[in-house]
Amino acid sequence: MITQNDIKIDVASIEEINSIAMAVRKQVFVEELGIPENLDIDRNDGAAAHIIAYIQKGHHKFPVGTMRIRSFAGFSVFERMSVIRDFRKVNISEAIMQYGFNYVGQKGYCIVKAACKKELLAHWQRCGFYVDENSRKVNHNGMELIPIRRDLPPHPRALTMNSDPALLMAEEGHWYDDVQNNPKSPNVQKPFKINNILIKIKEFKQKYFNC
Repeated sequence: MITQNDIKIDVASIEEINSIAMAVRKQVFVEELGIPENLDIDRNDGAAAHIIAYIQKGHHKFPVGTMRIRSFAGFSVFERMSVIRDFRKVNISEAIMQYGFNYVGQKGYCIVKAACKKELLAHWQRCGFYVDENSRKVNHNGMELIPIRRDLPPHPRALTMNSDPALLMAEEGHWYDDVQNNPKSPNVQKPFKINNILIKIKEFKQKYFNC
């Protein structure tokens, strides 16, 4: 049984973006939704932060969801939210979004924009989003998407140009951990291959979900 305590979320390293995040997106967008892989992966991947959600059981840690975040002057955009089908009832997407809100809040953003399919609108609304009447609907990869946004209160520890330089130089998403002399362990690992990640996900589902 999966609980909220089993869900671990972090900002992806470069290696994790190129392997783990892309593997999750491939399973959801390409294999499930039939979107051509060359349309899912674009140049914006290299200009964005990526959030990855894991399920951790003992020493085993498997990726089950991801989201891309791009930021502009005054607002951030949540994109490419994808959660593997068998884990969509465990509030993975909500956990990713809450992490994302805190992440962009600490970077000083108070407006988050996104776009979703009509059938998913209620889900995003439960996470505080509302339809952005000032933006038009957009057709993307064969899907009509509704523009939505959420307004965040100012984060109590938002970074500014006057923040301690040590904060601004700390690891992305772990600013205060580093400054409080509790640095995150270096994430050194061998590069993953997408097929290997998909195999691991399949083995994990068979072990814990009998599917």
